[in-house]
Amino acid sequence: MRLSALSRTLVLCLFTLTALLLMSQSTWGQFTIPQQQSQVVLPSNVTRYGNIEATDVVFDGKNLFTIASATVRDRNNANSLVPVEIRAELIEANLQRIVAPYTQNLLDSREPKVIISVSTLNNETVILGRTELQQQNITVLTVTELDSSYNGIPIPALAEEWRQIIQENLQQAISQRTPQALLRQISQALWILIIVLFMSLILFGLNQFFRRRKIDIQKQITALKNARKIAENPSPHLHGLHRQRVEFINYIKSHFSYEQRHKIVSLFSYILLWMQLAIWLAGVAYILSIFPQTRAISTKILRLPIVWLTMWFLTGLGSKLGDFLIDRLQQAWENYNWFDIGEITRKSLRISTNVETLRGVKTAVVYMIRISYIFSTLGVPVSSIFALGGLLALAISLGSQNVIKDIINGLLILWEDQFGIGDIIQIGEYTGMVESMSLRITQLRNPEGCLITIPNSSIIKVSNLTRLWSRVNFEILVDCQTDPTQALNVLKKVTQEFYADSQWRQSLLELPEVLGIDGAGHEGLLLRVWLKTQPGQQWLVSREFRRRVVEALEQAGIPLGRPHQVFDRSDPHYSLPE
Repeated sequence: MRLSALSRTLVLCLFTLTALLLMSQSTWGQFTIPQQQSQVVLPSNVTRYGNIEATDVVFDGKNLFTIASATVRDRNNANSLVPVEIRAELIEANLQRIVAPYTQNLLDSREPKVIISVSTLNNETVILGRTELQQQNITVLTVTELDSSYNGIPIPALAEEWRQIIQENLQQAISQRTPQALLRQISQALWILIIVLFMSLILFGLNQFFRRRKIDIQKQITALKNARKIAENPSPHLHGLHRQRVEFINYIKSHFSYEQRHKIVSLFSYILLWMQLAIWLAGVAYILSIFPQTRAISTKILRLPIVWLTMWFLTGLGSKLGDFLIDRLQQAWENYNWFDIGEITRKSLRISTNVETLRGVKTAVVYMIRISYIFSTLGVPVSSIFALGGLLALAISLGSQNVIKDIINGLLILWEDQFGIGDIIQIGEYTGMVESMSLRITQLRNPEGCLITIPNSSIIKVSNLTRLWSRVNFEILVDCQTDPTQALNVLKKVTQEFYADSQWRQSLLELPEVLGIDGAGHEGLLLRVWLKTQPGQQWLVSREFRRRVVEALEQAGIPLGRPHQVFDRSDPHYSLPE
């Protein structure tokens, strides 16, 4: 059974609505309604702590230190306040001014010494910088009280700490941009590229091996679907709906064994594919980090995609492992009688139904985690998304009440185990084998081969003809002039011989019960026998038993029942037929 795309979407909406109902009232407080006054969103690289906002100063893709400024509530109307991110940009620009004359020309081999000093100007502590070839100092930044308060260090000590960091990184920036350093960086990048290519070839070969193996298994599954190669051939005397049912059960067993092997191979192939992608991403990120000109790209541009791809891989791996665990659960359920469902056939049918439903729920949960994480990395409140999803689910439920009824009734059918795939049931005027089930519809295949689709909401009463055991309610009319004792003795003899027959013994659960005479009239005597059979074998048993009874009655000289009429010769209105 495979959940349709619509069913999966609606299940996702139901989960969202449930999560919404379990949330506290604070969730609705976080769901903001657009106001007339626009609110500026806080930049992603800025952190607010009450009246202080902080951000990092970045140079050559490295976080040097953290600065702080007064909180700016409205960045569109900051007045005299300078937002902390603007201050960070100014500091980074000042750092670039110091090293720019020696980093713009790749053929410039000069490597002057960087001189960074701390000074007091207008009662403020400032950090100045230049190189030994420059005559004029450049004011890098002013160390403020908020910087000291945020970092928890006095201003003189904090200024000295930042001075050392700036001098070390600026000197390193100049030395990494010389022609000699560029040659070393290119050589290192080429070695990394060769290693990445070599590892990719190895993983590609392994992936091709698993891919061919997966194709072979898929061919076996396709052949099983087309030819219905059954692991356990049913008995040759099985016919009709019961034969269809036994073949379907054996097909499910064989199909699931191939499916489990296919999933294991797919898991390894999936891991190898993502390992290839991870190696290339890591290689590209490392190569970009080697060159100081592209180090910022390595840290900024690749950070978010790598996080997303990592999350996608982990959830995909979790989904694959979930399939594997569900398969193991299925095997354990088949090998050990954890739940008292009844006979083996019934248990296998219910297992197949519940396993596919677990897969659908697992898929919905995986996609919920993926979407929630992506929105959270973009700064969108996940609780607001859940609230919006709950409102959407409510709107869908109001507009699609029949579909919601179908799904709810489908869940009840599944949980109450009213029927499962492979059962032969009767719903209203329709009778057939359950060929497919989803949370919205149930599909039956009747004896004529017609596929009947029934919405679950319309299933009010269902008769399961193959649940645990079945019964033949055998009735036959014999002539009204027949000796009742003789007729009952003939039936008892036939039932004993039928029960002793080894070919039919496996189809009968107990000795057939001759109930006696259930009616008498001018048509004849109505004799009744009950035969308790294996699930789905009642029709085959009734045909064979009826044939034996008719032959036995004929041998005993007991005629079958037929209507009798009496004509009164004295009545002038009636005359005997000529």
